[in-house]
Formats: sequence, C-alpha cells, structure tokens
Amino acid sequence: MSFQALSWAVRQDTGNPTSKLILLMLSNYADQDNKCYPSQEHIAKICHCSRRCVITHIQKLVERGFIKIRKSSNGMKAWNQYIIQCANSSHNTNIKRFDLKRKPRNKNFIAG
Repeated sequence: MSFQALSWAVRQDTGNPTSKLILLMLSNYADQDNKCYPSQEHIAKICHCSRRCVITHIQKLVERGFIKIRKSSNGMKAWNQYIIQCANSSHNTNIKRFDLKRKPRNKNFIAG
C-alpha cells in the first residue's frame, strides 16, 4: 500500500463520489511506484457498484488526469495497470529535514 498515493487521493476533487471511491481504492492497492493491478470486477465488488459503473468512472479519472492506464498482456491473458498520478515519494523535495545535531547548552542558565 502506498500511503502517499492514498493521502494524495483523499485531497483530490474528482467531482463525483463514485469516482472518488474508485480513486481511493486504486490508491489503496498502489505499490511504491504508484502502480496497481486490481480487476474491474474486484473494484466493483469492494465499491458495491457494477463493472460498467467502474469502467465509466475509471475513464473519467483518466480524462481528468488522476490516473493513467497501461494495457498489458502475456499472450493468453490481458490486464490493466493503473498508474496513480501523484508525485513519487522518493523524489519529494517538500519534506522538511530536521537537524539532529545537538545544540550547545547554555552555560549561563541555572536550572532550579
């Protein structure tokens, strides 16, 4: 599970509660590279909607730039790879780093 992808998905305005739920579920399954492979049937089952509804809302998420779809196949079976379009955590430069060096103690301070 990618906590960064899930945190990112919570903050997004998809414009529709079903689209938001599907984005959250895809983000919940995302790995460290923000990629996931759940089937449309599985997403429909956990979101309590139809497969057709999942297809429609995934297409809306693609159109609005929240996710990308890469189609994969091994010759016998085909599947979708969903790529969540949030910043990669390993390249996030907005993280504040704390200086762990100890500051010198104030010698003039008298502790009571």
